[in-house]
Formats: sequence, C-alpha cells, structure tokens
Amino acid sequence: MALIHEGAHTTDPNLAADFQTPSSGKFPNLAEQVAVAAENNVESQLGESVRIDYNNSPFLLTTNTTLHTATNNDGSVSWQEQISNGQITLTDQTHTHIGAGGNAAPNLGTVNSDGSITADHVNIEIGSGSISITGGGNNIALSNGSSANLTSSGENTVTCGNTVAIISGNSIATCINGNLNESGQNNSVNATGSNISINETNGNVAFSNGATGDVEGTGNTIVAGENDALNISGDNNTVSGATGSTVNLTGQGESVSITNGTVNLGANTRATISGTGVTVDAVDGDLVTESNATIYVAAGSTVTITGSGDTIVAAANAQVTVAGGSESISGQAGDTFILSGTGANADTVTDSNATVVLGSNADVNVIGGANTINESAGDQLNVSGTNNDFDAVNVNGGAISMATNTQVNLFGNNNTVREATGDSLGAYGGGNTIDTVAGALTVVGGTNGNLDLVNANGDGFGGTTANGQGTGIYLNGNSQANVSGGNDGVNLGGSGDYLGLLGGSGYSVNGTGDSIGTWANTSFNLSGSNDGVNLWGGGDYLSVNGNGNNVWANNSTIDLLNSNAEIQVSGDSNVYESSSGATGDTFVDYGTYNTLTASSDILDVREN
Repeated sequence: MALIHEGAHTTDPNLAADFQTPSSGKFPNLAEQVAVAAENNVESQLGESVRIDYNNSPFLLTTNTTLHTATNNDGSVSWQEQISNGQITLTDQTHTHIGAGGNAAPNLGTVNSDGSITADHVNIEIGSGSISITGGGNNIALSNGSSANLTSSGENTVTCGNTVAIISGNSIATCINGNLNESGQNNSVNATGSNISINETNGNVAFSNGATGDVEGTGNTIVAGENDALNISGDNNTVSGATGSTVNLTGQGESVSITNGTVNLGANTRATISGTGVTVDAVDGDLVTESNATIYVAAGSTVTITGSGDTIVAAANAQVTVAGGSESISGQAGDTFILSGTGANADTVTDSNATVVLGSNADVNVIGGANTINESAGDQLNVSGTNNDFDAVNVNGGAISMATNTQVNLFGNNNTVREATGDSLGAYGGGNTIDTVAGALTVVGGTNGNLDLVNANGDGFGGTTANGQGTGIYLNGNSQANVSGGNDGVNLGGSGDYLGLLGGSGYSVNGTGDSIGTWANTSFNLSGSNDGVNLWGGGDYLSVNGNGNNVWANNSTIDLLNSNAEIQVSGDSNVYESSSGATGDTFVDYGTYNTLTASSDILDVREN
C-alpha cells in the first residue's frame, strides 16, 4: 500500500496545488487524501478494509496510529491501531468479513494527552511499560513486565500468560514472569489460572477450579473453586471453598467455610472454620473455632480450639486449649491439654506422659499411662488404658471413674472414686469416697484426720491386680478410713491408723498399734498386737490373733485364736472364747457380767 500511496502522488497532475489545499476529516491536505483514496481503491478490490485517516506519515507503518486491519484466526478481520511506538495495540472486538467497497472503521478509543486510553469493548495488548485505561468490557493482554492502571466502568478482562482475571473496579494489574498481580479496593475479581496474586481491601475475589494464587488484604470475600490452592493473609476475610480446596490462612478474625478441604493456619491466626470433611493444621498462637473437623497441632505449639466433634492430633510438646464437647484428642509425650465446657458430651484424650487439665464443667476420658491430670471441682474424669503406668490425678471435690485394669494415684480431698476389677488406686487425701470391688487394690494415705469412706464387698487379700499388686484395702501410717461392706481385707500399715468398720462380716484386718472402731453387728478378724478396738453398738464379733490388744465392747464376742495371748477388755455382758482350741490365753476383764467359755484359759477380773 505504501508504493501505491507514493505512486498516486507521482501521477497526481495537481500535486503541488493539492499539497497546499486543506482537506476535511483526518487528512492534512488534499494530496494525502488523493493518495489514500488510491490505496482504498486497491484495498476494496482485494476485499480489505479501507484506510480512513492519516497521521502525517507517508507510510502505513505498524508503529503509527493509523488504523489498519488485522486478520483473525477464524478468517475474520478486525480493525487495529498501534500506539506508543507499538507498545500498545488496540483491536476491535467485533470481527467482520470485509467485502468489496470496505467497511467504516470503528472508534477504538481515545488516546489522551497524558498517554492514557479511554476505551470500551476493545482488545488491548500492552507490550511493555504501564498504561492507564478507563472503560469497561475490554480484554487487556499484558506482556511480561507490563501493567495496566484500570478505572473500570463495568468489567475488564486482564490476561497474563495463562492467568486471567475479570476485574470490576479500580485496580492495578501487573504481569511479572507470567504471573498476574492485581491490587485495589472494593473490587470484584474473578481469577483463572496459576500463581495469581491479588491485593485487595473489602473486595470480592473468586477463583476458578484448579486455580492457585495469593490474596492479601482485609475485609475480603473470597470464593475458592474445586481443588484450588490459595494463600490468604490479612484480617477479617471470609473464605468459602469448594471440594478439595487448600487454604493457607494467616490473620485475625478470619472465617472459612469449606467442604472436604484443608485449612493450614499461619502463626497467631484466629479463624472460625466450618464445613464437612475439613482438615486443619494449626501452629503456635492459633485460635480456632471449628466443629467436626480434623485438626493437627504442630510440635511445640500453643493453640486454642473452640468447637465440638473434632478430631485433634497434637505433635510432641504442644499445648492445646479446647472448649467444647465430644472432642477426640490424641497426642505425644510432653503435650498439655486444657479442657473445659464439655457439658454432658465428654472429650476423649489418648496420650501418655502428658498433662491434662480439666477446667470447669468438664467431662473427660483419658486413655493412657504416666499422665498428670489436674481436675477441677465438679468435673468427671474417666481413666483407662494406663498399661501399668500410674496416672497422677490432682483434684479436690472431683469425680474419678476407673476402667478395669487401670492404675491411678489420686491427690486431693473430698473426691468420689469408682474402681473396677484389676485396678490399683492410691488415694492420698481426706474425705474421699471410694467404691471398690473384688480384685482391686485401694491404698489410703495422708487423710490428715479427715476419714475416707471405702465401700467394698469381697475385696479380700490373696488376689492380684493387673500390674501384679495384691488385692485388698491398705492404709498407710497415720491414716484414717471407714470401710463398709464385708469379706474385705484391710491392712493397717505402720502405726497410728484408724479403721472404722461400718457393719458387715468376714473382714480380715492386719495392724499393729492402730485403732479400730465398729458399728453394731460387725464381725471381723484382727491379726496384730497392741491395737485398740472399740466394738460400738453391741452384737459384734471379734476374733484376734495377736497379743496386748485392748478392746472396749458390750454384748459382743471376743475370740482369741492364738495360745498364751493376753487381751484386755472393757465393757459388760461380753463372751470370751478360744474357738480355735488355743490354750493359756488371759482375758483381763474390766467389766461386769462377762462370760468365759474357753477351757484352759484365764479370766483375770479387774476393777473398773
């Protein structure tokens, strides 16, 4: 066309005059209008679009602003304009098949004096540099290193490599190494592709399925597609995710709703998470509100979780605070779990060599051994699976239930404990109520004058617990306990113990230098010496294998089982006997109306 243009000048008979004659429209003079008309004649015959303007250049260069046509992949033709020395190309979005006679060119936009572009519904290619674009409906293609400053009236579609963003609002879009970066406020962005970076405030951001990208800013509403991988930072963002999405989240006041996806929390993040099939990874300083999720806590982290029905897995030396019920918690050595607010929906902790703290209104199952458990008054603790390693429980006014074959040392007062067969319990404190069974061991110590109550029946000596200890009830030195039941074995260790037998029969008591009291109609055997026995109420039966014991009794029977023993009895209307056939026994009597039925024994009557 350039040769035709110049040829028209050489054949113009009025060339000199035409150069001096102004022309209307976009032509500087009549000579150029005549030359362009010659071009258009050939273009029309070839079926090409005609040229309708001129920019003082004698040639149709791709670097000038002259409109020209471009053939599209489908064979259609679009009007096209290149500006800024070719770094920006504008193309009409309406493709036409040009016939003979040509077509009138559309308005592809306005190039403003500051170099910015005002355009609507135009394809804009930016080869380099930065350009400001005002308008809507444009398709903007960014080359590497280029950017567009958008003032949008409607939506603009921005492409960088394989990434696409549909942007509504005022923003800056930049293409860096094939990755699209967008920043702005109050914008709506729909993103497709990989490695998309968005910096928004109070925006609405949506990602297509399979996208990857970053969103930084506050107050955004973000929608993730299926199988997306997104990094989100900032505060007060709301994120919803489709199936299989992974959200890496850092910030405060975050909200995430996701289905069968993963949420990875950065340090010191506070997030409310909902959905089904959610997996959460938490690290140090995180505060998570979530229910029915799987939550992983990193080693050494301090994390707070509020919710219910979660599965919580902690690595070693983590500290996890949990508020809510029906939580399933597992950990490793050195972990600390702080639990509260379960109501009637018990949490379950499975761990060993860990610390478990029960706050107010907690119902907790602890499975594992060598744990330290700090319980609050009014809590319910259920212990199992200690595997012969004693758990240590510290509480005043709590309730503890032990599963079969469990080992617990309890430190505290006024607690209620329930044992099962094969258990071993050490209760160190006063005022505790302990329900034990046959085949269990109960050790009482440190009561400090505040009697424990042990309810038992058939927990005699001679059995073996799960960890190989002997069965029965044992009092450490200077301890006090009442035992209710019968056929139980009670060993009074050391000296200075007090044992109360609250009815029943068949007790076997071992002790030296201890005190024993009974309710009426109690029957027991005492093996020991120098004990003081009070048979209160009458109708009691005491058999003794030992020497030097002192008994206070009325209307009861005292039976010496070993020969040549001496016993001192104060009281009235008692019967003294040696049913085993023992001989040479001496009953030192400080009472009246007492009867000796044994032969070969001595009744030594003393004054009261």
